[in-house]
Amino acid sequence: MLFAGRGWRVWAGVRDPDRAHALRAVATEASAGSIEILTLDVAKHEQVTSAVAEMERVAGGVDVLVNNAGYGYFGFVEQADLDEVRANFETNVFGLLAVTQTVLPIMRRQGRGRIINLSSLVGRFAFPLSGPYCATKHAVEALSEALYHEVRGFGIHVSVIQPGMFLTDFQSRSLRVHPDTDNPASPYAAVREGTRRRRAKQAEAAGDPREVAEVIWKAATAPTPRFRYRVGADAEEYLSMRERMTDEEFFAEMETRHANPQ
Repeated sequence: MLFAGRGWRVWAGVRDPDRAHALRAVATEASAGSIEILTLDVAKHEQVTSAVAEMERVAGGVDVLVNNAGYGYFGFVEQADLDEVRANFETNVFGLLAVTQTVLPIMRRQGRGRIINLSSLVGRFAFPLSGPYCATKHAVEALSEALYHEVRGFGIHVSVIQPGMFLTDFQSRSLRVHPDTDNPASPYAAVREGTRRRRAKQAEAAGDPREVAEVIWKAATAPTPRFRYRVGADAEEYLSMRERMTDEEFFAEMETRHANPQ
């Protein structure tokens, strides 16, 4: 909405065609300008190629790609359902890769472009209970870093956005949880409760998602965009802490915070 409201022509991909009507209504109410809706499940290659071809046919090119499709799969590593983990990677990693691969030839022909990948504060470390999801974001960071070096010579900039917790529907519509996670007899029950206390405390300070949109705008429009952008007080705190501490120091601090959230 922010980009359209500032005069950009925006193409938005939605998996569920029924949500397209709601998105159009919101755009109209907000006078958000030009938003084209495409049916796009990034885990389905034929939809990726069709959507990108339609954008190129109508708009003549692609200036900025924002890879923000993704969801969370939470569960302990020992208990994680491998099919669920594969599905999470299929969307969060392989879907991002498929869209990027399809758009890159267009940007190379143009001699310019911006690719902005949504990672997370857990793209640089991992919380307990969310190992599979954290692993997808670690993969996004690695792919983005390699791509940054590979495409600079074509006039294409790559940036990674690392949000903390914001007031979105991630905890409901965009989150799957292993059913045994809530089992009171689980050997990991104590870890689960500590993790929940920490997440509840973190949620109290969750920010306005428009802050993330503004940072994406900055990455899309800055003359010299940075590679990484942290967004949110929790992202800044945890990532700064991760950088200055040894592994052992950071792990000890995390365990303390899970036991006694401040």
